[in-house]
Amino acid sequence: MKSSYSFVALVAFLLSVGTTNANIYPTTPDGAAIFTPNQQITIEWKDDGKAPSLKALGVVQVDFMTGADLNQIALDPIGKVPATVGKIAWVVPEVDPAGKFYFLRFSNGKANDVYTTRFTITGKNGKYPADTNPPPAVGKNPGKVGKIIAKGDPKGPVPKDVGVGDPNEVPKQPTDAAPVANPNEVPKQPTDAAPVANPNEVPKQPTGAAPVAKTANKTPNNDVKTPANTIKTSNPTTTTNTLPSSSASGNNNTLTTNSSFSINYDINIICGLTFISLLFSMII
Repeated sequence: MKSSYSFVALVAFLLSVGTTNANIYPTTPDGAAIFTPNQQITIEWKDDGKAPSLKALGVVQVDFMTGADLNQIALDPIGKVPATVGKIAWVVPEVDPAGKFYFLRFSNGKANDVYTTRFTITGKNGKYPADTNPPPAVGKNPGKVGKIIAKGDPKGPVPKDVGVGDPNEVPKQPTDAAPVANPNEVPKQPTDAAPVANPNEVPKQPTGAAPVAKTANKTPNNDVKTPANTIKTSNPTTTTNTLPSSSASGNNNTLTTNSSFSINYDINIICGLTFISLLFSMII
């Protein structure tokens, strides 16, 4: 019973991938297609010109598939759309393993299922393993059973570099990328930053500042200096004198002099009288 079912599935698969497909003829993707995770693509098909027509088929179901020719496994339904629309949008998921191990199935319950050829889905780094050369014969491709790691995200990252390589290799950081900061590193002080003030340091006096004046320990009497042997009078004196050098004022024959002249004049008189007195004492 199992072998009979496998034979029927094989015949349906061969008919669907032949050059003359009944009802639906897939055009995108084909065997040369290489997709990356999160890539947005449009799945397309057309009418093969044979009965039944796309209009007669009505709504078609599109599924994401994996597995061998005789052991096909549906991974995720992509959606339903009228067959006459001829296309449906899809965001490619992240899969494991990466490689040429995935295909699509079109079904509607009114005609035989139709399959695309296998296409390649890369790893997150854009790498995928090289194809088997020569490829297995139709109906005998053991394929690989893949699985979905994450559904496609139209806003997710898409690798720019795509090619043969290790799909599990971690992408290298760009050479001009900023270095990762060490959370334990102590931030360095800028070279031109002002030095941190020492709270215990005594402020220095500016070099150009005027010296602080010392308080003089003086009493009010020390500020008054009187010249030696000098007698000061505040008012002029008036005396009677008949000498020619004096200046007479008025009818009283008084002589008005300033204080210094009056003092010197009196001393000369005293000295002269004293000298005369001595002479008389010597004669007698």
